[in-house]
Amino acid sequence: MTMEITVNGDPRQLPENSTLDGLIRNLGLSPATVAALVNDEIVEREHFETTQLSARDTVELVRFVPGG
Repeated sequence: MTMEITVNGDPRQLPENSTLDGLIRNLGLSPATVAALVNDEIVEREHFETTQLSARDTVELVRFVPGG
């Protein structure tokens, strides 16, 4: 089964029982270079793997890039 969440304002279908870490990797991003909020709550990087996503969650991801 799948569920719908919102990622940076866009709807996205994910398998049920998806984690924040799985989402980030599925998007082709490195968890080491991403800051994340789930439902307006900051998620510490060490909790990405254990943060379970649920239907209708809102996820905001910000990627760090080197340089200025």
